[in-house]
Amino acid sequence: MHSVNQLLAGSGDRGRRTTGALGALQMALYTESGAWMFAFTVIRILGIFTLVACSNSNTLDATSWRLKAWSVSSLSPSEYTITAQFDEGRISGTSGVNSYSGEYKTGSGGSFEVGDIAQTMMAGSDDAMRAESIYHELLSAASSYQLDQTTLTLFDADGNESLIFSAAAE
Repeated sequence: MHSVNQLLAGSGDRGRRTTGALGALQMALYTESGAWMFAFTVIRILGIFTLVACSNSNTLDATSWRLKAWSVSSLSPSEYTITAQFDEGRISGTSGVNSYSGEYKTGSGGSFEVGDIAQTMMAGSDDAMRAESIYHELLSAASSYQLDQTTLTLFDADGNESLIFSAAAE
């Protein structure tokens, strides 16, 4: 087992160098400007952790889904093409008859919010138009989400499942 000083000094082997934070600490101990380099390395490491934390805050980005179930029992969503694609803070897809698009936000604790939705104005059968209306109503009321590799579930404000999606085939 090596002591900390042996590790920092390269275990007595001057030809072997350590890398990363340990290497920066070694430089800080053996060079005149090393203290600045050590401080810079620590700041870079913290910056990378911050960047990773921020970039992972929106886990829905770059995902595509097809609706397979919802909390309304009068119609089956599987009879209609209802999809959701998430990318760069935007949601878009088809809602039974029309295409739609709008902004969405996710937050801590799985919070979820959809902004105003724009959609095309094509007409369809009464049932398809009703399914589309139900979808938009449930989507607008969604306040949280849960995500795994194959399923996206949106929940209403009371914590009840409202929309359940399967990962779309690419």
